[in-house]
Amino acid sequence: MRANDGSEYSKLHGDYHAWFKKIRQKWDLYDLFLIDRDGNICYTVFKEDDFGINIIEGKYKHTKLANTVLKALSADGFELYASEFDLYQPSNNIPASFIAVPVFENAKLVGALAVQIRLDTMLRSAINSFEEFSNTQYEVVNSDRFIAMSSKINLADSLKQKTENLFAEHAINGAYDTKIFTDDLGNHRLIAYTYPSFMDHPWAIILQSDRITLLNVLNDMGQRLALLVVGLLVLFGLFIGSEKETLS
Repeated sequence: MRANDGSEYSKLHGDYHAWFKKIRQKWDLYDLFLIDRDGNICYTVFKEDDFGINIIEGKYKHTKLANTVLKALSADGFELYASEFDLYQPSNNIPASFIAVPVFENAKLVGALAVQIRLDTMLRSAINSFEEFSNTQYEVVNSDRFIAMSSKINLADSLKQKTENLFAEHAINGAYDTKIFTDDLGNHRLIAYTYPSFMDHPWAIILQSDRITLLNVLNDMGQRLALLVVGLLVLFGLFIGSEKETLS
């Protein structure tokens, strides 16, 4: 993609847009942003309504994207900053999280790189783990007590209603445990609750199943989420280590 206006920006966009698109597709990201040190979003893959705005003073200054990028722009060195998942208006209010890192050239801050991860993408690994075992009921809750996913609600309703599950409250407060109970059919069932974190943001996961299935689900889910985090670290390392300095 290359505009024919002869500008330096159009030349750079034409040179690197395909590269950024390939990165987005490879790591299953929703969007990728380049922000200059003044807070201007000077590149996105999708060109949604946030493209070209200033996240310090513009209409999206109160979003999770703005908050996360501002942390990166205030950093003294390389560090990952991540937001919790929240509804994001420019993307049709699809729940998303943002991860950002500062970008330096010759030890001087020139801007930030940020990626947008959709909730359904991040949780797909967990969903796959749960749905491989048909007799498992589950609920995943964020630190604000909103249900991110559940065997009883559609993903389209993510983060729109709060949980009434007492075990979720225990997990958010840092507790984990397993309990055995008998269901309405007289079957012995196991309920487990725990509090994993994604980029330092706590979640509550409540699972209900038979013992063997539950152990398999927890093990498989942990492995898949760990691979996602490792993949993101590799992505940022590739970008920071490359010579594709579009912000300089």
